[in-house]
Amino acid sequence: MTWNVVAVSAQQRVIPDHLRGRVNSVDNLVAWGVGPLGALLGGVLGKTLGLRVPIVAGGALVLATVLLLGPLLYREMSRELARGTT
Repeated sequence: MTWNVVAVSAQQRVIPDHLRGRVNSVDNLVAWGVGPLGALLGGVLGKTLGLRVPIVAGGALVLATVLLLGPLLYREMSRELARGTT
């Protein structure tokens, strides 16, 4: 839920009004389209390698995402705050 609030807030700040509907549609397509693929991959990993593997792999992906995108998000939000557009 927290991610949804952050993502939508960032989109509303960055995306021009005339493109917001298109960007939101693509965002929903990707978000809802990838979920079943992740569930399928998790099921295959659990069946072949054991039930702990999908949990560890999911945690590793979340950690990698935070480590890679966290500094970028922090930098962009710092710029926005410095401009005074909160």
